[in-house]
Amino acid sequence: PDLREKSCVGPEACVSRILWKRLEDLIENTLSSVTLADLKAQNSCLLKEASGLKAIRRKFV
Repeated sequence: PDLREKSCVGPEACVSRILWKRLEDLIENTLSSVTLADLKAQNSCLLKEASGLKAIRRKFV
C-alpha cells in the first residue's frame, strides 16, 4: 500500500492509514520534521474516522 495516501475511504481504511502514517512518522521524524500539511491531512483523517465510527455505532445501538 502507498504509505503516503492521505484520503480516507470508510473508517476501517482510515484507521489502517492512520496506523501506517504513525509508523511512517516515527521513521521520518528521525530524518526530518513533519510538515504542517502532513499534520492537517492527518487531522482531517482523524475527524473523518471519528464521524465514521459514530455513524457505525448508531447503526448497532
